[in-house]
Amino acid sequence: MSAYSDAIQAGHQRRGEGRHAEGRAEFERALSLASNDDERGNAHLQVGWAFCAEGQHLQGAAAFERAAGLGGLEPQQRSQGQFSAGHCYWHAQRHAEAKAAFEKVLSLSGAGPWHKSGALASIGHLLTGEGKPRYREARAYFERAVKSDGAHPHNVSDALSMLGNLYWWESADRYWREARAAYEKAVNSPGGHPHHQSHAQNMVAHTYRHEGNYAVSLEEFRKTLAMELGHPHHKSEAQLHLGIIYFDLQNHPRAREELGKVASMPMAHEDSVRRAQDYLGRIKA
Repeated sequence: MSAYSDAIQAGHQRRGEGRHAEGRAEFERALSLASNDDERGNAHLQVGWAFCAEGQHLQGAAAFERAAGLGGLEPQQRSQGQFSAGHCYWHAQRHAEAKAAFEKVLSLSGAGPWHKSGALASIGHLLTGEGKPRYREARAYFERAVKSDGAHPHNVSDALSMLGNLYWWESADRYWREARAAYEKAVNSPGGHPHHQSHAQNMVAHTYRHEGNYAVSLEEFRKTLAMELGHPHHKSEAQLHLGIIYFDLQNHPRAREELGKVASMPMAHEDSVRRAQDYLGRIKA
């Protein structure tokens, strides 16, 4: 192997041992040994990821942008650098810089389709964080992510789930149908992330409860519990709401049975456990 490859391998070994600063030093040594833009770009990316692992996000962003700026680097590697820079800025709470970095991914000729769909969804999240006045604009970015050619399936399920959230948060009374449609698409999105899908499944159930269709809502919450890879927090939320619906229907024995299961669920969300205990305290023995 070349001296460059030796340094890259040593850097990965150090990082694998949790010695990120030492790993970064090896990647920086590799950078000094690089003979072309591909090698320089790879070294910059590795330096950036090492900085991120140390929590030094602005330094990581600078390294990633240096990779993105190498004209001789493969376009997908450049878009990887630009996309990663956006996330570093985001972690550093530099939202304007993050959005600008993600926008650069979209304008980069030959950018990787996964990076493009991820950038679109990320901009949508940033706009969502600015509040209701930006919801319409955020929805447009999430819709573009869903329709983006070659989009990563996880970006699609994230975008669909967020489309549902934005309709629901803007006005559940006005937009529950639109929210449900988006959530159902997220649940059924091929290759979607299980955690996006379990959240969306819970929200489908909430839309039925909102319209007063308790029987269907119960069945939809049970679907979350049956999702093998669903997030434990979403499962405990589903179990909680099974109990709450039976409580609202004044079927207190069944409510007690369902609510009593929440605390023993693996990795149950502490808020779900607390609320279940509150409701159990309201049921007469």
